Amino acid sequence: HIEGLHNVLRITLNTLPNIAKESFVSSQRLSFALKDSRAKKIITDFYEEQSQVFTSQGLVSVLAKMLTRLSIVWQFRDHGHLYATHIAKDIVSSFSVRDKIYLFVHKNKHQKLRATAIGIIWNRCVRELAKIVLVESVESVSEQKIKQE
Repeated sequence: HIEGLHNVLRITLNTLPNIAKESFVSSQRLSFALKDSRAKKIITDFYEEQSQVFTSQGLVSVLAKMLTRLSIVWQFRDHGHLYATHIAKDIVSSFSVRDKIYLFVHKNKHQKLRATAIGIIWNRCVRELAKIVLVESVESVSEQKIKQE
């Protein structure tokens, strides 16, 4: 439903006078800074929460929760949980028995960082998608104005 967000931004920008458009785009930059801050908190919470996990299913659950929350922060609510669950299951299933022992029994920092890195990578992906949606919305409004004039 990126198209829905794209349409909302396009309509908003079409109805605003030029000075308000610049303010709107500027506020979106502030919004990105706030979302970046929230995403860092979600990832940090995940890192800490891993200490309370003792099973593969538990890790799938907290990993999926983190990825879902990151998707929501960047306005990708639709299918976010579905994608997050699939990714979490794929990642945990790729862990060897040895990896799981280090993670769940020994609470190995390397394994915790490895799982946390997935959140960082996912965050970068959904952040870039959000940026693309914003830029395309602004550009499509500019192109429409040029065509009208």
